[in-house]
Amino acid sequence: MMQHTIRLEREVQQGATYLDCFRGADLRRTECTVGAWACQQLCGSAFMSYSTYFFQQAGIPVSASFSLTMGQYAINTGGVVIAWLLMGTFGIGRRSLYLWGAVWMFVVLMLVGGFGELGTTPASWAAGSMLLVWSISYQFTVGTICYSLVTEYPSRQLLIKTLNLGRATYCILNIVKNSFMPYMLNPTAWNWKSRTAFFWAGLDLVVIVWVYFRLPEPTGFTYAELDRLFELRVPARKFQSVGIDVFRKDDERLNVAKDAVARAQVVSAAGEKPEGEAPEKA
Repeated sequence: MMQHTIRLEREVQQGATYLDCFRGADLRRTECTVGAWACQQLCGSAFMSYSTYFFQQAGIPVSASFSLTMGQYAINTGGVVIAWLLMGTFGIGRRSLYLWGAVWMFVVLMLVGGFGELGTTPASWAAGSMLLVWSISYQFTVGTICYSLVTEYPSRQLLIKTLNLGRATYCILNIVKNSFMPYMLNPTAWNWKSRTAFFWAGLDLVVIVWVYFRLPEPTGFTYAELDRLFELRVPARKFQSVGIDVFRKDDERLNVAKDAVARAQVVSAAGEKPEGEAPEKA
């Protein structure tokens, strides 16, 4: 079975190149895949990698900063479970979770930066607490849902190549993000401290705009229906409101064939004589 599956995948991908990811309807599908992964890096996730250092720069003691970081990783697990419930049990669309998750993270980042600028001990703790709120918000929206989205946007023929491009973009942005983040927080470098949250809030605003206009909702569609929606260049906001029937032409042909068979049966029945009926006299 494994060998058969591998052979089928090779047949499907035969002749496809990376350039095909940037042609026709596949260009937009590549954009959606790459953009969904880029959103993870641009909405402020750098704080999770440097949360302990951020807490210290915000004025929270070292021991408490470490404890807050451990709490952050614990609630991240809860965020994944919440994402399952929101998508499965409550049936909330992934585009909606992506969009409103980004909006809420923008608000939280602004609060983190605002509290940090006050410079008081209570305000520092408030900033740290809001960062934990941001963390769980990230996990049950963009952080978790991204992985279910990126596998549905590419065409089947270009699936692996499109995912490679998306993940490569994610890794490149991760390198850039983790290279600049220490300079933002370090008091001997840029010394932004809590103002770093304002920077990521600005990028998160870009994420919000892009998701609203460009990220479609694939829930409930078959791969054939998604192919048709992308070919028709349906706006992202109207994916769920456009009725697509990819088998309409086949159904029409089938109905025509059924009508022809029914007419033939009627004609055949009319030409038959009941048993025992005498033949007509000349």
